[in-house]
Amino acid sequence: MCLAITKHGVEMDQSEFHIANKDWFRARFPERLREITRKAHGYSEGKSDRGLGKCVSDKTGIPAPTVSRYLSGSMLPGVDRLLVLADAYDTPVDYLAGNNDAPIGHFSMETLDQRIPRELLMHVLAMMAELRSTAAPGVSDKHFALSTVELLDKVSDRPDMNEHEMTGLGLSLLKGEPKP
Repeated sequence: MCLAITKHGVEMDQSEFHIANKDWFRARFPERLREITRKAHGYSEGKSDRGLGKCVSDKTGIPAPTVSRYLSGSMLPGVDRLLVLADAYDTPVDYLAGNNDAPIGHFSMETLDQRIPRELLMHVLAMMAELRSTAAPGVSDKHFALSTVELLDKVSDRPDMNEHEMTGLGLSLLKGEPKP
């Protein structure tokens, strides 16, 4: 997300992507995606990637032309698509984004793991992506990322927050309304 939360979602827009190492991600994401998808779809080392984009599209619901751009490196996925890819291929988002082995950046997954259980993190990220697509589709990637990070911060301070409160707060953050 526009700072560096990467395990299960970050802003992945080329113009505003802030993760452990943006240049590394831009350079290596296509390679990582190709690696996990070739393996999952039974593409051997000598086999051409022809048709791989369609296989990925069929499995994820992401349009084949978009997948092709991801594989070629001409486009990077947003948080919602990165989550879809990670889930479909049972791969940590950290691995896809390269945060496990990218040169040192400004974020530590260990710190996040200490504050927010991964299951809750995934839930909040998926909920925010859903809210963005249904209730706040015009929100910029940067605003989405910052809102999601702020919600995660609030949830980490109040782990007993119920679903209704979490959704309401997430929506108000996305819409830029005053924070309760």
